[in-house]
Amino acid sequence: MKPISLRSSTSPRVATPRQAFVFLAISAWLVAGLAPSTLLAKVKAKAAAQAPATLSFNIAARVEAKGGSEKNIVRTTTGRVFLRGQQARIETKLGDQTIVMLLLKPYVYRLLPSSKAGVRYKSSTPSPELAAFFSDWPGLMNQPSRIRAALSQKGAKKTGAAKLGGVATDVYSATRWAGQARPVKIWLRRSDSLPLRLESSAAGAKVTLNWSNYQRGASLSSSLFAVPKGFKIREGRAPAAIG
Repeated sequence: MKPISLRSSTSPRVATPRQAFVFLAISAWLVAGLAPSTLLAKVKAKAAAQAPATLSFNIAARVEAKGGSEKNIVRTTTGRVFLRGQQARIETKLGDQTIVMLLLKPYVYRLLPSSKAGVRYKSSTPSPELAAFFSDWPGLMNQPSRIRAALSQKGAKKTGAAKLGGVATDVYSATRWAGQARPVKIWLRRSDSLPLRLESSAAGAKVTLNWSNYQRGASLSSSLFAVPKGFKIREGRAPAAIG
């Protein structure tokens, strides 16, 4: 067997078959082992940095208002909310019927999976209850560090601290909200500024919101934020803000 020549930048050398085998084995180990794993780690880190932030949670909204006969009209809505960047999905039930709300700017879609039908309208929020307080609530929820500053801009101030369900919270209150006479009280989780409860009243209606079961960073499929194929969508109008 002829010796294999391994040239360097200084002077040529001739390697024995054993040396050549060791050199090739080490090279193969570096290429097949270290390099791909390092490259894969870098790719994963870059993908994670570029991936939209995700957050999911439960929300319960209760709206109580006086009816024409002075009787209280109470509407309670519960659902699971999924946020992915600036996209939002809310899953609720009305009786036995599932309703899915999608925020795909500039439209909001209200879908009825059982009948494969829906309506769309231009809006920045799929939740009238939350739109009464923050039009960009999906963005705020995904960046909770902005929530305290947003409350201050609306006119709320920190008025105390309390435990809500055993969780330490900071309480913010306002008598005027966004320049209008409207009492608002909100409890923020001290650890990350995410809201746990909000109480407000205006125009004879009392609104109570409760958040729970937060989950951040979970992988959410893009299909959750898309209208399924085969759905018949018609144009509609956005509902009025509540409260």
